[in-house]
This record gives sequence, structure tokens and C-alpha cells, in this order.
Amino acid sequence: MAKLRYEKTRIFTHGTLLRPPMVESDIPDTETTPAMSFTDPYIVSYVKSGIWEKEDGQCEIFVINISKTVANAKVSFEKSKYDIDFSKLKLQSGNGSFTISQTQNEFVIEAVIEPNSYLNIT
Repeated sequence: MAKLRYEKTRIFTHGTLLRPPMVESDIPDTETTPAMSFTDPYIVSYVKSGIWEKEDGQCEIFVINISKTVANAKVSFEKSKYDIDFSKLKLQSGNGSFTISQTQNEFVIEAVIEPNSYLNIT
């Protein structure tokens, strides 16, 4: 993920983080504890997603799998919250694949993401 952060420094420092989509995954959340001075347990989701708007108004979607196994994920975007032509999205980088479908109220990305990898969709 450090590579992604380095490659996308510009969007993460100058772009705008938009409302996060809903994410479902076949990898269950896990309770863990930090290896720090506080010890309260917390829940970790292995698959995350975010959508960033670049300075030029274009958007990039990231779907990230931090687990050690392949993840199947469903990422849902409420149509009224985003000004994106979802029909033109393509994989820019990452390891995996995705398809897009829609319902009356949302766009849905169904993705397969390799272990410790991501999809960068534009």
C-alpha cells in the first residue's frame, strides 16, 4: 500500500475525499489489538474503498485488500451522491478485476482483488 500512497501522492494531498461507498466482502472483519501503549481491541475490515476527486474534477476509485487471501468485494455507490459516468470506468492499475452493474438507486462494483493489493479505477 506504500507504493499506492507514493504513486498517488498528488491526489491524496491536493484532491478531495468524497463520501465513502458501502463495502461488503467475503473476508470477515477481525477483532485485534494494537501493538501500542493502548490495548483496547478494535475491528479491522480487510477490504476498504474510497473515492477521490482530483483537481481537474475527474474521480479515482480505490478498492484495497489488506488480507493474505483473494477478496471478493461489492462496493456500492448511491447514484445521487456522485457525478460520475460509471459506464466509462476502467482499471488504471492494481491486481484484480471488476464489473459494474446498477440498480435504480446505486452503481455497484463487484471486484476480485489479489492479496495485499488494490484496484485503482478511473
